[in-house]
Amino acid sequence: MCTGAAARPLVTALAEGAARSGTVASGRVGGRLREQRARAEADRLLLAVPAFVASATAPVGLRPSRV
Repeated sequence: MCTGAAARPLVTALAEGAARSGTVASGRVGGRLREQRARAEADRLLLAVPAFVASATAPVGLRPSRV
């Protein structure tokens, strides 16, 4: 989780990456980044990036046999 000016580089990188990939129209990125820059300057920017971790084990009957 990042707040204020510390969040700006990550917000910028994510937005530019989305524009490069075509996920977001590049014309929308500039306006959105200006809005987020203003929020950061007012210390009203919060960025939370969720991370998911999963782990599993095969049931005993489905495990490969060991030699």
